[in-house]
Amino acid sequence: MDACNYCGAPGALKCGRCHAACYCSRDHQRLDSGDHRDLCKNYTSVSSPDLGEHLAATCLILPGNLIFSENPILVGPVAYSDLICLGCHSAITEEDFSKCPDCKWPVCSKVCANSKSHWAECDVLAKDELGIGIPQHIGQTPRYDLIMLLRGLLLKETDPKSWKVLMAMQSHKEIWKKDNDPFHAAAVKYFTEVCKCGFDEDEIHHVRGLIDVLQEVSDWLNRIDMSDFIGKRTVKQLNKDVDRMHDSFHPLHYVPLQFTQNLLREIKGENYVTFKLRQEIWENHLEICDKLEPGLTRRRGRSKFLK
Repeated sequence: MDACNYCGAPGALKCGRCHAACYCSRDHQRLDSGDHRDLCKNYTSVSSPDLGEHLAATCLILPGNLIFSENPILVGPVAYSDLICLGCHSAITEEDFSKCPDCKWPVCSKVCANSKSHWAECDVLAKDELGIGIPQHIGQTPRYDLIMLLRGLLLKETDPKSWKVLMAMQSHKEIWKKDNDPFHAAAVKYFTEVCKCGFDEDEIHHVRGLIDVLQEVSDWLNRIDMSDFIGKRTVKQLNKDVDRMHDSFHPLHYVPLQFTQNLLREIKGENYVTFKLRQEIWENHLEICDKLEPGLTRRRGRSKFLK
């Protein structure tokens, strides 16, 4: 018998929502409600040979119910982007744009060049003395692919807890290695030969792979569907539970850089009904979302790993 979440005594009474917390009495469940509320979830993470790691319901979830709301582990520019500031992610449109005095990457001001959020990455980027990966001209460039990867790698030292979560995600790194994708290979080579930052090559493959597969795009200003890839992209983010999304969710940014998921249709919790992302729903999700938010321009995103 599991221990009571409140007093530690044997308890057979389980929380009806998450089915994880146990209690010896209703009184102790009520007394623990304040502390348990933040930990209680109506889903759990499970794994199977067919689906890999995914989410499953632990109880009956009704349409409109909140699944979860979380802040991103990682935020950065999308791989192919117009010039943006590495400090505040605002667009850079002037031909004579400012550059960080140390790493030479585009910034909007000296304030952003000296911002704490840029310090760690600046030290690594400054090792590129020949400017191999540094954007030199106004307009779109694929070189921002390096920034998100570097920020992910730096979590190992700056945020060990998030790094652990990152390393537990499925990155399909073996597929990327076999495919010999030129952008993937170039990014790995950049941080092993140009900007040597002491990271294991396997770690770089892992972080680069999962970012490409699981990246979620944010418009930074607009409230958008996280499953869409729309308009002028500037910032992307990576969340710990977003990577196991289901076709019945309607995910929206209600606040920039915060992710919220609500259910579209009822899911029963018996036998841990799987939250599986199906191709047929993925292809038709625009029609579903347009009914919820008419007039929001969208364009489908694709993934080589969706079957």
